[in-house]
Amino acid sequence: MSKMLYILIINYLFCSGVNFFWDLGVGIANFSAPTPNQHIELSTYHRVTGLKKYYADDYNAAIYHFKKLNPTDLENVLYECADSYYALSQPMAALALLDHYANHNLSDNLIYLKSQIYISLNNYNQALNELNYLITRNQQSDYTNIIRFDIEKLNLLINE
Repeated sequence: MSKMLYILIINYLFCSGVNFFWDLGVGIANFSAPTPNQHIELSTYHRVTGLKKYYADDYNAAIYHFKKLNPTDLENVLYECADSYYALSQPMAALALLDHYANHNLSDNLIYLKSQIYISLNNYNQALNELNYLITRNQQSDYTNIIRFDIEKLNLLINE
């Protein structure tokens, strides 16, 4: 069986079209190997590590890494960063982060999160404004019924 394996390997090497040149037992191919020293930017490291910590529910560590990001990378993980603050019962820090952006620059998820933050602060009118903005922005969304239900709940809370 082992003789057959050697014959198959030798046939593969000769028939595969890869040119090997042997010199003192060292194989040299006519293509280059990838370099192992590819540099990763520090901000990219913190973004990826922060996301790992966020999805592992380690929000303090996630925030630590998110704070070290450059503005471009922070925009890519803005939801996760704001949600980390919200999960740690730090709604003012989450709002401070989101207040740097206008609503038309935020995704629907971020605007909905912003409304939930306002609800946690008992600022029902501002939460209602955020949800109404979502309804007018996306009238055919899959989440329209959920948003309308939240609006009805807020109207009940405001009218109490």
